[in-house]
Amino acid sequence: MSTAFVIGNGVSRTPVPIERLKDHGTVYGCNALYRDFTPDHLVAVDEKMLKELDKTECSCPIWTYYKDHRKKKPYQFFPEKLGWSSGPSALNLSTIHGHSVVYILGFDYSGIDRKINNIYAGTNNYRGKDSIPTYYRNWLWQTQKVIGDNPEVKFIRVIDENCLGPNSFSGLGNLSHESVSSFLEKVQNGRF
Repeated sequence: MSTAFVIGNGVSRTPVPIERLKDHGTVYGCNALYRDFTPDHLVAVDEKMLKELDKTECSCPIWTYYKDHRKKKPYQFFPEKLGWSSGPSALNLSTIHGHSVVYILGFDYSGIDRKINNIYAGTNNYRGKDSIPTYYRNWLWQTQKVIGDNPEVKFIRVIDENCLGPNSFSGLGNLSHESVSSFLEKVQNGRF
């Protein structure tokens, strides 16, 4: 059984010591995560983010759909151009790589107090901290598609009270939800 951790940038992942996850599986990250942590694989599908990455020392494989983007970085290209957002694309990549258990962190979807829910809000290539929430229905559909298309994979979404609830994921028998506090106990005990 191989485990993957797919890290989105919703604020629910803030208390999780992401660096400790590498001891327990493969870590897939999205966009600006590289600023704070080097995952095993980084997914960036936005051209502005790719231009930022071109100027950095990010050394992990960076996955994108833009095959014409061949700068000095170790870019990798998805086998199929889905045109999806970074989070669902990272989730899909974890299944392409054959992981049987996938934890999903920071996929919060909804805003907080009618404001954007992203730990990088107000920084380069992100909307301001007081911006309205980003429309999330496409992200939700893309996530549901990955989960539904991979019934042999066990997906566990780590959530807190600011996340879109489990009812939005009904009908997916291979998906469960776990609280951030329960997940933190797993990290503390090293039991995944």
